[in-house]
Amino acid sequence: YTSMHDAGVAVGVSVTIGVSPIFAAMIERMVNGRRLTRGWAIATVLGALGIGIMGMSVRGFGPGHPFIAMGIVLGLAAGAAYATYSWAASRLIAAGESPQGAMGAVFGLAALWLIPLAVATGGPLLRTADSLGIICYLAVGPMLVGYTLFGRGLRTNSASVATTLSLVEPVVAAALSEILLGQRLNGPAWIGVALIAVS
Repeated sequence: YTSMHDAGVAVGVSVTIGVSPIFAAMIERMVNGRRLTRGWAIATVLGALGIGIMGMSVRGFGPGHPFIAMGIVLGLAAGAAYATYSWAASRLIAAGESPQGAMGAVFGLAALWLIPLAVATGGPLLRTADSLGIICYLAVGPMLVGYTLFGRGLRTNSASVATTLSLVEPVVAAALSEILLGQRLNGPAWIGVALIAVS
């Protein structure tokens, strides 16, 4: 979220989601010795290129934006974290753990690290009913439902394949921003969307 705050939502999401398949593949290669296919490499390159084009096409990107570099660095770190917990959950599921149990264990462990941060900085999140509603929505929608389904997908797909498939997320976000928020994407952004679709 700090990446999105510093670099903008589109850039933060694009960097995080765009690099996660690469990090997942690196983890699988180094730890599991898994060979990657040419098809996976092509799909990942096209998807990452599309994500990059989408992110770079957003107004406000560039040297004039004071926090863009830090936002990109934090997006890279978030992409590495996403790849790592996808890989960890995949390993648990492959060892016989249920998808719900694996995702619960991974997110439960992550929560232990985040509780001190939430105590130190989370006060504004609890001040209004709107904020509490957003927290409840995020907990039930994207987290509970989304990651339960993601865990089920990890039963039959590796972390690198699953994170590559998640490249569709920024495309959905772009479509929803057009339909629900009236935010218009420019030509290069739609080229990025098309590359992700091909990926």
